[in-house]
Amino acid sequence: MSGLEWLEAASYIVTIVGLPFAIGVYVYDRRRDQQNDEEEIFLRLSDEYADFMRLVIDNADLHLLSACGAGRTQRRAAGAQTRPVRHPGQPVRARLRAGVRGTA
Repeated sequence: MSGLEWLEAASYIVTIVGLPFAIGVYVYDRRRDQQNDEEEIFLRLSDEYADFMRLVIDNADLHLLSACGAGRTQRRAAGAQTRPVRHPGQPVRARLRAGVRGTA
């Protein structure tokens, strides 16, 4: 075999072996970068949540974990009804004008 034939055979080997290997390395690197980005976002979110929970614990008197805040607790203590009254015959807009809350 001459030198030209060896170069041609080497180019075929590079094409058959090297190109798929390079594509595999590229895909692996992209997946690793994506996993690192997702982990970074998760850790940042976890840190922010921990900071928020510290704030909630430090300010427990504000009732930040309840659905409606301190007003809901005060209504319950006064014995008020916590569920809105449903008035099926009354239109929503009229109920809102009258100050009655509820679902349509």
